[in-house]
Amino acid sequence: MLELQRIRFENRSDFDRWQEYVEARPDSHCADLAEWRPLFRELYGIEDYSYLCVDGGRTVGALSLYHIRSPFMGRMLVTCCFYGYGGFYWESEAARDLLLDEAAVVARKLKVDYLELRLTQELPAPYKSNTDFSEFNLDCGAPAEEIWTDRLASNVRQNIRKSRKQALEFRFSEHHGPCFDLLRRTLRAHGTPFHGKRFFELLEKHLGSRVRYSEVRHQERVVAAGITVRFKGSIITPYIGSLAGSRALRANYYQYWNLIEDCVAEGRTEFQMGRSPRESTHARFKQKWGCEERAVYYNYLVVNPRKGYRAVSRPSPVYLLATRIWRRLPLAVTTLVGPRLFRYIP
Repeated sequence: MLELQRIRFENRSDFDRWQEYVEARPDSHCADLAEWRPLFRELYGIEDYSYLCVDGGRTVGALSLYHIRSPFMGRMLVTCCFYGYGGFYWESEAARDLLLDEAAVVARKLKVDYLELRLTQELPAPYKSNTDFSEFNLDCGAPAEEIWTDRLASNVRQNIRKSRKQALEFRFSEHHGPCFDLLRRTLRAHGTPFHGKRFFELLEKHLGSRVRYSEVRHQERVVAAGITVRFKGSIITPYIGSLAGSRALRANYYQYWNLIEDCVAEGRTEFQMGRSPRESTHARFKQKWGCEERAVYYNYLVVNPRKGYRAVSRPSPVYLLATRIWRRLPLAVTTLVGPRLFRYIP
């Protein structure tokens, strides 16, 4: 008989049961790691409502919901924060439906505006789906030379060759300072708030050796950097960037190719470049690296018809105006205010 069990990640046995289940699934994502729940609770005070579906002592499903109260996005329950998909798995339709019923109960109890379940598959009615995003993953189960020849577009290979003539140095670091400094600058240039330094400190506290920071230096100056997370057979880059002034150096191409080579050297089979809006400039850039484009379904259910569903992929005119203003603000201001805003844009 199926039953639901609430998971509380501060309880070590609950933590381990969740981790064991998601680690064993071939389709689970980095966002499913148990560590994210205490991390976001400590960072932003975000509570989770997480459950395992059990059948006679065997886990046959899992669901984790973050409770977000955003002045921009409304009140929501969402299966993953700041990632493209994850947080909901099932072995049978019966397990799926039992978990969905519980999600609806929690949604009504918390009086949220909507549920958003970010998955790689579509849920049945009454859920509707927003398919504005795709995930981009590169198969690295081949020698680097084969990936170079068979996967990369000629334009990408040409830019990597040019980057090799620029006296660039690639390396990994366990220290987050240079990466944080570069990302706060590049994301401001895109008009986007970003996590504060506390996020990096908590990454190291909760995820430990899974996290490393990539750096590309030119004459000792960091011109490209990113956060990399190792999960099962993959390397994931949740945040990565390069300085606008480094475009002539092709530092971003240099960084990506070195990450792919490292992925192959570590014996990992997938390099995950993360989500991008479909048909966007970022999506086309990732396609040139030979990535598989995986559809992502943001399945949503409106709980409060007066408020409705607000898609993070469909910014309002006011939000677009705010991004233009954000690019012009002093770096000290965006660094201070950014984390206070970013927490509300999951």
